[in-house]
Amino acid sequence: MSPLPPAEQQSAALDDDARPNTPHGPDTPHGPDTAKARAAVRGGAFAYFVDQFDIYLPIVVLAPATDYFQSARLSASTTALLASLVFASTLIGRPLGAIIFGHFADTVGRKRTTLVAVGGFGVITLITACLPGHETIGTWSVGLLIALRFIDGIFLGGEYTTAVPLAMEWSPRHKRGLNASLITSTSPAAYAMIAALTLLLLQALPSTGLHSAYVQWGWRIPFVAGALLAALLFRYYLTQVHEPPPEYTGKRHKLPLVRLLVRYPKSLAQVFVLMTGTWLATNMEAAVTPGQLKEHLLLSSKQVTLTMLVINAAAALSYPLFGLLSQRIGRRRFYIGYGLSVMVIGAGSYALLMVSGGGLGAALGWAS
Repeated sequence: MSPLPPAEQQSAALDDDARPNTPHGPDTPHGPDTAKARAAVRGGAFAYFVDQFDIYLPIVVLAPATDYFQSARLSASTTALLASLVFASTLIGRPLGAIIFGHFADTVGRKRTTLVAVGGFGVITLITACLPGHETIGTWSVGLLIALRFIDGIFLGGEYTTAVPLAMEWSPRHKRGLNASLITSTSPAAYAMIAALTLLLLQALPSTGLHSAYVQWGWRIPFVAGALLAALLFRYYLTQVHEPPPEYTGKRHKLPLVRLLVRYPKSLAQVFVLMTGTWLATNMEAAVTPGQLKEHLLLSSKQVTLTMLVINAAAALSYPLFGLLSQRIGRRRFYIGYGLSVMVIGAGSYALLMVSGGGLGAALGWAS
């Protein structure tokens, strides 16, 4: 399965006409503001890492602890459905958060809106780490988990919509491809870190049943770590990141979404289709593959986690290369080539993986 390319930040491209090519404009380094630009890009990378760390927590960390939130009497199909809803609820919340926070980012400023979003999902993640289980409150347990992940998705969508465009607005045009790829490479890096942490926890605290240490409390450790990362990110933005000056962002409008729909309908539709496809591809791979590895290839929980770790580590290393390539040949040519590669190489590798004889070696080979 081939990794996704960097998510090029389209908001900057849609409003280039509002950005004059001043001596310190988008085509040149930002003169005395270079330090601020670097801080913004580092902040964008850190923010996206924490974002993706948080969004992938239930996929990896809660998979061995399903019995904590659900009754053992449920059918396998119902258990799988509820587990899918935990992740799907976050994805459903993200576009809603993007619309809400995107509006305020364009009207009151990206830094302030980023702080609200980061603080929001940090608190929600910490509350999730404190949830009681099915033995204590029954079906309310999984219901609260799904509801909290939905709210979490709203804040996560807001963070992506504020922190990453802020970094792109500070980036000179000739570095946008590389900077976007470095920021986006933190997504598989975050997944790999979660997988590594979960492997260590499972090694120290085996998941052997409802009353095992991992199922009762071990899964909470990565969620607390996610909340601590959010706190560090909040402090970084509060003290290090600056709002870009007007010559980098263009004029502010009271109804930016309406203006976007009216003035750039074709560009918006193209970006929507493109990003919807890339998001579906990456999240389907992340959400479905672990279950397929376990059910069809009969891998253990540790082997599944190790396989996903290797897949995402390989993807993280490839992103900067894709960013440089897109900068050299152009975004349009890159995405055409990427789409063909996903259909032929990615889908072919996945099909061969599913029909292989199984085993950890085959999983690592075809999945990577």
